[in-house]
Parts: sequence; structure tokens; C-alpha cells
Amino acid sequence: ERERGLSREMASAPASKREAACGAPVGGQRVQKLMKTVCEDCIEDQRLAKVFCTMCKSFYCIECDAAGHVRSRKNHVRLPIEQRPPVCSLHHEDSVGYCTREERLCCLLCLTSFGVLGGECFPHRFSVQQIPDAAANARKAISEVAKISKIEEQSYLEEVTSLHTLRAAILKRTETLEEASSRVARMKADRARLLRDLPKVQKLKHTLERVLELGTAHEEMSASLSSSSWPVAWSMLCRPINARQTCHGEPNLEAFGTPRPITGPSFKNLRNLCQAVDGSLIVADNAADSCATRLWLNNAFPSLPLSRSTASATAVLPIGDSDDLLVVSLTTDSVERLGIKPWKRTGLNRPWGAVVRSMSTVLVSLNGEGHVLRLDVETGETISVIGKDTLKYPAGIALSASREVYVADQGTHLVHVFDRLGKQLRTLGQGLLRCPWGVCLDGRGRVYIADSDAGAVVVLDGVAGTQLSSINVEGAPYGVLVTRRGEIVVSVKGTKFGDAWLAVLGGK
Repeated sequence: ERERGLSREMASAPASKREAACGAPVGGQRVQKLMKTVCEDCIEDQRLAKVFCTMCKSFYCIECDAAGHVRSRKNHVRLPIEQRPPVCSLHHEDSVGYCTREERLCCLLCLTSFGVLGGECFPHRFSVQQIPDAAANARKAISEVAKISKIEEQSYLEEVTSLHTLRAAILKRTETLEEASSRVARMKADRARLLRDLPKVQKLKHTLERVLELGTAHEEMSASLSSSSWPVAWSMLCRPINARQTCHGEPNLEAFGTPRPITGPSFKNLRNLCQAVDGSLIVADNAADSCATRLWLNNAFPSLPLSRSTASATAVLPIGDSDDLLVVSLTTDSVERLGIKPWKRTGLNRPWGAVVRSMSTVLVSLNGEGHVLRLDVETGETISVIGKDTLKYPAGIALSASREVYVADQGTHLVHVFDRLGKQLRTLGQGLLRCPWGVCLDGRGRVYIADSDAGAVVVLDGVAGTQLSSINVEGAPYGVLVTRRGEIVVSVKGTKFGDAWLAVLGGK
């Protein structure tokens, strides 16, 4: 009766009094350390406990268990923390029974402190035989928790792997999008450039239509006028509009005949040739008083010296439908436009050949610098450079009907072919040329090269590069031109200074 009264008194007492009666404060420092399963000797370091001592009822980490003051207790039994016996959840002491009412393990303190369990838990609701089953259930629960933790760890690793794979895919997709953005930007820039060049293209179309009209008028008038009348007026009426070296003549390579020489009193050191729309030839002279001579092969009109400049020239080209001329001078290292809109580019290193590419640009080969300049016809400013890394000593230059650029190079002994953007497409004449100077094309795309060291005009296929023919010329050929009537005109230099003439093959 006294114990039951004490038990009821403790049950109704406050929590602090019950904790004092139990001998261990609930939620105190010892309980907190045990709940966290940290080492009790180094609580400040917060190292997790790995060993449990059954005698000291304490948890130790690996370092403290190996220390001397712990190892000195040789009669103590230390177990891994996973194998420690089940403990009371209230006092954290070894359990001696199981309370079916409280549904937890109980220690000796729980049995002696009636205020904790209450008189109703003692003795008939306390079953000692259920301790092994409870311990087994606890170990089973621990193993299940370990399995669940392992499964969660495996799923976490799989999730991390999938995230890495997703990140790699995102980076690859980002690079693809950046490339697409750059392509779109380039396409926009190309579109803007095309829109900017559209007026020039329309102007060129109008000019070509006018050239065709003037060519038709020239044929009609040449049939009606006599050869002795209107020489000066006719030369002014039929002034050249475009002096490109691309011609539509198709010479018969099997029936040339004997070359017909044409000499003139002003011929001294002939260089490049070009043909105007009216059919006349303009021959550049590097040593005469006039920069060039204009003549007709059919002798319908007398030769006219173009004496606008006294500077020697290697190439003279008419520009557009005006009286302006483009003069390339090797002596003064300059390119000069003479006429209504004059300009002059000096300081160039051995300019040699030139060709009018369009109404707005002209190509000039620089023999001393190893590339071709693309200049603005209106201002003379440099637009771009062609063949800077492939050419060595470029000389003659010509254009094909498909806007491809053919450059004869003395350094590589080849003819280099570039597209309209300056990209090299192919080379011609491997092992066939010695010192190429002039170059031109006919209507079939065949390439004619004036080789001064070989003393011949070499004819190559414009695509395959195979040799089709070789025309021997007495002297050293420097310039070559195929006229619209299928004649081959070659500017030849003799062995003496001032000894120069034109050799005409084919035609009437």
C-alpha cells in the first residue's frame, strides 16, 4: 500500500520531480549525447560513435577507442554500435523487459521508479518473455532501414547520373543553337549586301543592254559606210564601252596558217591587249611616247595613238561608256584613271595586268607583291585582295563568262583560277609552262597563255587543264587576245629594244 501510494503520488507529481526520482534527466545532456550517438569522450568534436562499451554504457569513436585511457579497461566488452543490446528509450540503459501498456522496452530504473510506469504497469502488464522478440523486431527494423537507405542511395546516384547526362545534352544543344545563330547572322549580312548591290546590278544590266544595241548599230553602219570616210567621227562614235578580255570568238585550232605580222611606227615594247565593243584593239606600249595605240585589224580605219598620258603603260583599258581610260604603269608603279573622274594610286609594286570586272570594280595584278587587287573604279580604293597566299609573281589576268578569274603566275609557272569571291578553285599548266605572261579565254572556255621563254602560245582546256595545242611565235610573246571573229592576236617583242610587232593568226 505504501509503494502504491508513492507510485500514485509520483504519477501526479511534476516532470522535474519524476525525473529526479528516475535518476536520469529526460532530455538532459547524457540523453542528448546518446540520441545523437556521438563519442562521449570528444563531445566537442562531434565525432560519430562507432563502438559501444557494455560495462561503461558509453559510446566511443574509433580514435578514442584506440586511446590508452580506454584501452586500459581490458575487462570491458566493446561491441560495434550496430550490435549493442537494446536499451530503454527513457533512461537509455540496458532493457530487462517489455511493457505492453507503454509499448516500449524498460530497464531496472523503470521497474524501481513506480512514478514513471505507474502502479497499473506493475506487475501483470510487464512481460519479460517478449524481450527477445522485441530485440529481434528492433534488429529487423534496423536492417530494413539500412536496406531502404541503400536503395535511396542507389536512386540518388542514378538521378545524379541522369542529371549529368541531361547537362551534357543541354550543352550540346546550346552549341548547336549558337552555330545556328551565327549562320542566321551571316545569312542576314549576305542579304543586306545583296540588297545594297542590287542598284549596281540593275545598272550593269542596263549597260549590257546598251552595249548590245550599240553593237547592232555598229554592224549596220559599217556595212553602209565606206572605208575612206568619217575616220575620226567613226572612232568617236564607236568608243569602247567595256574592255573585258572575255570574247565570244572560237578559233579553229587546226587551221591557223602563217602568222601575219602587223608593225607600226610607234611600236617599241608592246605588252597587254584588249578589244573594245566596236571591234578595235587597244595595245599598251611600255616604251612609246603615247600610252597605247588603237587600231582596227580589217584596216577599215587608220590607227590612232592614245596620247592622253606620256607615261609608259603595261595595260590600258577603257572604262564604261565614257572616254575615261585606266592606265597601268610599270615605270611609275601606279594605276591611274584619266578622263572625267580622274584618280591615281601610287606606291604599288610592279603593277602589270588589269581587267575591268564590272561597272564598279577593276582587277590589277601586282607582280612585285604577289597578289591581285580589287579596286573601286570610282575612287581607286582597295576593296579586297585575291591570291595573297597562293600567287608569287602574277602577270596577265583575264575573266571567263562565269565570272572566274584566271591569273598567269611566273613564280609558280601555273595559271591560277579563282571564283568571284577570291577563293582558289584549281590550277592549270602543271609542267607545261615556263614563263607565262598574258592569258585570255575564247567562247569555248579554252585558255590561251603567252609563254615568253617557250616562244609560243599554249592552249589549255579551261576545266581539265590538258594541253590542246601549242602555237610557235617568232620572238617573245607577252600579250595574247582572242577577238570576237576568232582571230588570235599576240604582242611580240624582238631581241632588240624597239623591235616589236603584232602577230595575227586565223581569221581573214
